[in-house]
Amino acid sequence: MSGLRVPVLIGQITRFIINILGLEISPSAVLWGDSNRAHVKANHPATCQKYGEDLESVIRSVIENPHYVGFRHGAIEYVKTMPDGEILKAAVRASKKNVYFVRTVYPLRQEELDRFLAMKTIKKVG
Repeated sequence: MSGLRVPVLIGQITRFIINILGLEISPSAVLWGDSNRAHVKANHPATCQKYGEDLESVIRSVIENPHYVGFRHGAIEYVKTMPDGEILKAAVRASKKNVYFVRTVYPLRQEELDRFLAMKTIKKVG
């Protein structure tokens, strides 16, 4: 098992976001672990390649300062338009032990964002 890293604190589910979404949960830490890194690397390699070593800080930025948030399929979705115009979504989900992890991160197309806004599955922050 050598080589496994301890999950790192990558953000917080804040009372502000909980209230926007109308969730009945407490503010909680959000972690980023090896299985989450492996998922993103396997399923969203272009995102890993684009951000490389900065991916962790990019995810932290999406969670700390989202432009939109939503709750779908059991996950809190944080969405942010990055400085280069790319729209990134980070999905945060509770583990079986009720510990929150970034499950995945990947880009959205503008049409997807517009559809989610129209369906009211995500909301503008602020």
